[in-house]
Amino acid sequence: MSPQVNSTKEWKTDKVLNKIIWLSIVILSILTCAYLINNIWNKRNYNPALVTLDGRQTPVWEIPFPTVTICPQIKIHNELFNYTHVSTNLTEDEYEYYENILNILPLIDLFMFSRQYFAEVVSQTCNLKTMYLFDSFENKLPNASNLLKMMSNIAPKLDDTLYACYWKENLVNYCGLLFDPVLTEEGICFSFNSLKSEHYRNEFKNSRQNISFDNNFDKPDRKIEWDLENGYNEEALYSLEAFPFHAVGSGITESLRIYLKDNYDDEDKKCRAPFQRFKLTVQTPGEEPQVSKNFIDLPFDHEVSLTIKSQIMTTSEGLRHYKPERRQCYYQNERYLRYFTKYTQANCELECLANQTLAKCGCVKFSMPRNSSQPVCGARNSLCVQETANNFGSWKFMAKTKPFGESVCTGNCLPTCFDVKYKAEIEQQISGDSPYDYYRSERYTVLTIKFEEDVLNGLIRTELYSTTDFIANCGGLLGLFMGVSILSLVELVYFFTVRLWLNLKARRQIKVREIVKFKEIA
Repeated sequence: MSPQVNSTKEWKTDKVLNKIIWLSIVILSILTCAYLINNIWNKRNYNPALVTLDGRQTPVWEIPFPTVTICPQIKIHNELFNYTHVSTNLTEDEYEYYENILNILPLIDLFMFSRQYFAEVVSQTCNLKTMYLFDSFENKLPNASNLLKMMSNIAPKLDDTLYACYWKENLVNYCGLLFDPVLTEEGICFSFNSLKSEHYRNEFKNSRQNISFDNNFDKPDRKIEWDLENGYNEEALYSLEAFPFHAVGSGITESLRIYLKDNYDDEDKKCRAPFQRFKLTVQTPGEEPQVSKNFIDLPFDHEVSLTIKSQIMTTSEGLRHYKPERRQCYYQNERYLRYFTKYTQANCELECLANQTLAKCGCVKFSMPRNSSQPVCGARNSLCVQETANNFGSWKFMAKTKPFGESVCTGNCLPTCFDVKYKAEIEQQISGDSPYDYYRSERYTVLTIKFEEDVLNGLIRTELYSTTDFIANCGGLLGLFMGVSILSLVELVYFFTVRLWLNLKARRQIKVREIVKFKEIA
């Protein structure tokens, strides 16, 4: 074979090899580009939200002072009923004594004549370990309205717990102007800056309509001028009287100071813990207080100073068109609650726990949201109620993979897209003898609550990839791996449409001219 033939074959082989190499590079570039674009699409589609620090500093007066709930451990005056004494040993003479007490009490109606029923009511707020002492208790209480009415009548009044109150260094004539009695799993407690029943639906209000907390004081109604999504309206933002109350700064001059009082003679060791104290919790206005979930102990004969650390979460408008499951939060109009007019994650979980308790135990705890027809669990059902509450965390986990029926809870309780969280920390705690030594039956605690800082650095939930970001990222990858640009795409469109049409048109014109010329020649 001649050298010229060999050279031609080698040239053809090299040409084919070059084509294979360049074709492989083009295919590899296309696949890599497609893989990276698919990653960006998956992030945008399945995890569209990104939580970052908000560059805007929020003044503390743009958020309300937290709802402060204080729960005394004394649930009933010992002169009415001594739970420890009755559960330990009760002679026949003592039994008649309690029967007489029940008959002469002016605040308790005739239906409450039974010592058994009286003990049942008291035991609702006592420690779980003491329930077995009353074997005759029923599984479910037949008349929940009577239970709640009796509980409110026999519980210590606001004046028995709150001795004096100062708001922004101003003494309030009556603490009831600032505090509202509320019903919690700890019994009757007292809340500052509470939105009370304005956030309850009528179905929930009706189940508590017979509760009488304070018949001697008629508290004026306040207009609510704040909500989670919109904050304060412009007029209320710069008003010192806006409700819920808000502070204009940090420090003692913008604090809430409370003098708490406890009567040693009313302590009931077996009903509550051997070590008595007050329980305090803080939450966002509009949320139901859940004292057993997160609380701070306030010992007697102490001066306690608490600082409030706040965290604000906002959400950009770019996420509004996404589904809640994708952005991982709810706007107020996206999640309906049966008992609450305003959606919060805490209210949603409390409602779900009530539904779960009703499904498991056939009744609900007296403090849970319910309608008037649902029974309240008695002492014998207390273990079922407690087990349901303890297993609620795992139930929430299972609900993400195995949805429950309509009777239990529909949907997951995602956070709100706009939220304010409060965390109380003990800044100072000073012990000492009570300044009221001549009242040895009474002990006092001084509590001061204030914000830590004048301004807050919040968080914002934004789009991980907006439409502009997505196009920019895809364009960068296409340009890097394939040299594609908008002009390249326009060229492709041009050559496959306009240029093709022009070429076909030119060919038709040539054929027409040739036909005309042929006819002229003929």
